[in-house]
Amino acid sequence: MSDDAIHRLKKQLADSQGLQSEQLRLSQLREKLDTEMTALEQEILKSHYKPAEIESKKKLIAACQTKMLEIDHILDELEEWTEEKTVQIKKELIALILERHPEQKHPYADLSSQLYVAQTMDTHLNSLELHLTNIVVAIDVMIEKRLDVKRRSILSYILGPNPNVVIGRCLKAICDSAEACLADEPQMEDLQEELQKIVQHCRARWGFRTIDQVFVPAKERMEAFLIKIHESREILDNEIENLERAKQNWIEEFSQ
Repeated sequence: MSDDAIHRLKKQLADSQGLQSEQLRLSQLREKLDTEMTALEQEILKSHYKPAEIESKKKLIAACQTKMLEIDHILDELEEWTEEKTVQIKKELIALILERHPEQKHPYADLSSQLYVAQTMDTHLNSLELHLTNIVVAIDVMIEKRLDVKRRSILSYILGPNPNVVIGRCLKAICDSAEACLADEPQMEDLQEELQKIVQHCRARWGFRTIDQVFVPAKERMEAFLIKIHESREILDNEIENLERAKQNWIEEFSQ
């Protein structure tokens, strides 16, 4: 096996990663220019601007458009350098490294396994975080409607959406998110129990007292779980970053 093949793939990988970074940078710059251009267009619509000021803003818009076209042209040229291509190059490079260093198969497999477990757990926690956030948001809407009924009494049913209809929709949304959480099989037993209770209350006949006595405390507990999940994800993110760096260092060390 030729070392030239390893060096060639190593260079391709570096080039691919660099071009992907450039794609990201240009995409972000284009988005920023688009935002600036939209803001300028909105400013022109304001009647208090003088003709000279409007003309100046039109020139700025034209400059943004020109720059965006230039960026689009470059992005088109970089289109072939996809993340999938980078992953494929890396796989080929690693396969060649392991052919040259068969004693590294187990250490590398162990490193990859640790990274996979950490990334899988992070994906799992991210899903839970999204579902629990949806539950908290829906409970907030219910509480708001409940307070609105307290403040305005019958007027809250005459003016605006019917509070009962809104609360009913919220209960469905809460139930759907709680069931989705349970389907993800959260590893926290106390969270499972809390979600099961929420599902039961969502399916049962409800009253305003249910919101006050069940869902207000449930919201506080969901927020506490969200804090725990956020803290766990911060730890996992650091672990993932370290493991990815270790993999990159491994590639660098054994591709010399």
